[in-house]
Amino acid sequence: MKKILIFAVAAIILISSGVLNIFAEETIGAAQIPENATNLALECEAVCEIGDVDTYPEDNPSLENPAWFTAHNLTDGIHNTDIPTASIPTDLELSWYGASKKQDTDIYITIELDRLSDVYCVKLVPTAFLNGCSLPSSFTVNLSENGSDWVQIGEESGITENGGTLHTETFEYYTNMRAMYVMVHVTRASGVHDQNYYYSGIDEIEAWGVAVPKPTAAPTEEPVATEEPAATDEPAKTDEGDATAASVATEKSGENSGNNDEKKAGLSTPAIIGIIAGAVAVIAVICVVIALAKKKKK
Repeated sequence: MKKILIFAVAAIILISSGVLNIFAEETIGAAQIPENATNLALECEAVCEIGDVDTYPEDNPSLENPAWFTAHNLTDGIHNTDIPTASIPTDLELSWYGASKKQDTDIYITIELDRLSDVYCVKLVPTAFLNGCSLPSSFTVNLSENGSDWVQIGEESGITENGGTLHTETFEYYTNMRAMYVMVHVTRASGVHDQNYYYSGIDEIEAWGVAVPKPTAAPTEEPVATEEPAATDEPAKTDEGDATAASVATEKSGENSGNNDEKKAGLSTPAIIGIIAGAVAVIAVICVVIALAKKKKK
């Protein structure tokens, strides 16, 4: 009898897992990003600020050197891969660069998207300048709908501590949330430094997703002037047929409204199939247990 009970419990667990997998299919992953997803951060403004100005008063969150380093380079869509090391052209837009007096820092890079969007992946591209050695050593990646309440979707720690670690591959952080703001919080600069600063460099920040459609405003109907009927001695006639038709139409409209409400309240087809299959399997297991128990008594 114990073996039968163990078998029944195992079957129920397997069935439950199958039902849960049906709901899990709707979870967004790396391979489930919509084909119409685009880089929503392209050409959006990137703002770089120091969070704690009292602790880091001399830090420069963005070295605005138009020749090579500007915050605009974070969203210009240009990935520089071939940079000459001997002599860099003065008109080459390399990347964003930030400078910190100490390696520990508090730099916030915030990008406001054009509109509220469903974001599925945020990508951070290291700058090819110095082969990615200047990538911030520690940082977090965050999303927000309103610019105040943030959700962290990614984090890196201690990746370029000594300033000699190469990073050329794109960092990708997958998610499935609605947002209008992307923020990278740099808490520790790279090990690349001179006598004045520790440096942080990023080539590009991308937010891949689909913009939420703007709500369509209901058309405003202008009132139509109604002409008064001419006076007549005959009593007005009531069209009983029209009244009956209007009554029938109203009843059908109510029925259709009820049906629509029922459809909205219903579960999705995969969920219904999964629940029914689970219930049938559980009943079958119970029947087998009862049958075996009766057989044993005989």
